[in-house]
Parts: sequence; C-alpha cells; structure tokens
Amino acid sequence: MYIMQIIKKLRGLQGNYLTLRKMGSLTITININYLMDSQGNKIAVQIPFAQWSEFMKDYNRLRQYTKLENNLKISFKEITEMESGKARATTLSEFLNEC
Repeated sequence: MYIMQIIKKLRGLQGNYLTLRKMGSLTITININYLMDSQGNKIAVQIPFAQWSEFMKDYNRLRQYTKLENNLKISFKEITEMESGKARATTLSEFLNEC
C-alpha cells in the first residue's frame, strides 16, 4: 500500500529528501526540512505545501478505495451467507424501507 511505503520510508529516512514510488513508474521526491529542539533532536518534519496537497489527495483516494474494498468484502460475505442459508435475504421493499 502506498501509505505503508511512505511510513516505512519515513522511519528509515537518512537524508533531507524522500523519494516515493507511486503506482506504476511515477516517482515523487519530497524536499524535507526538519525542525529540531534545543538539544538537536528532530521534533517535526516540514514539506512544501504543494507536495503535502498531492500526498493528501493520494491519501484520500486510498481511503475511498479501502472503504469500497471493505464494503464489497462485506457484501460478498453476506451473499455467500444468504446462498448457504445462514442469513435471510432482504427483499427490495425491506431494503428501501431501511433507507
């Protein structure tokens, strides 16, 4: 997953640039600036706003995909249960009355 690749890369980050490989061959390089406390410990990461916006767009797309994927898994499980007789099928009228 794209987000997990980012998290793993952030944990192992050594330099001031982070290269992310997205789906396919597209690669993004993010310029990273560290904010440090008075002892020199890294306490925050700062990236350009345009790159943050792109990251958030991809993140939201991933969230939508994951939600759809989970809903489809639940739906197919319910269909299997209905076909095997473990669950009662909902009629169209019942479904519309729930909405």
